[in-house]
Amino acid sequence: LPKWTSPVEGYVFKQHSTDALVYSLTLGDYRVHKGIDVSAPAGSEVKACFDGKIENVYYDPMMGYCVTISHGDGMLSHYKNLGQELPTSVVEGHEVKSGEVIGYIGESAMIEFSDEPHLHFELETNGKSEDPLEYLEYSEAPSEIENE
Repeated sequence: LPKWTSPVEGYVFKQHSTDALVYSLTLGDYRVHKGIDVSAPAGSEVKACFDGKIENVYYDPMMGYCVTISHGDGMLSHYKNLGQELPTSVVEGHEVKSGEVIGYIGESAMIEFSDEPHLHFELETNGKSEDPLEYLEYSEAPSEIENE
């Protein structure tokens, strides 16, 4: 069975929240947050969380450089706030394996530029936002190793 891969090494500093509003440092207000924000140094590798096919590679004025992967059965993963440079294999229609590098941490999301460098990661099934932490394991604070 294919296994889930954490898309980036790091820790979650902003939770998925479609019920409670989450404060946006950049916009100075509270809003729905359909993904998780995983802190990681700019340039860190971003990996496909599961086997699938690249459905969309695009630039969004608010969320920056983005890649969407279709995993079948109506499930999509969205990788946002990426760097402009992407691996040459990252094109629409390319089949990816869990753990394959699909991009790098950037700071391209205008809507989240006040936050530290991070991956904004979303999962959805049949158009419904899902909490990625139901599929992936992340800590909510930097590990001791990172602080030494």
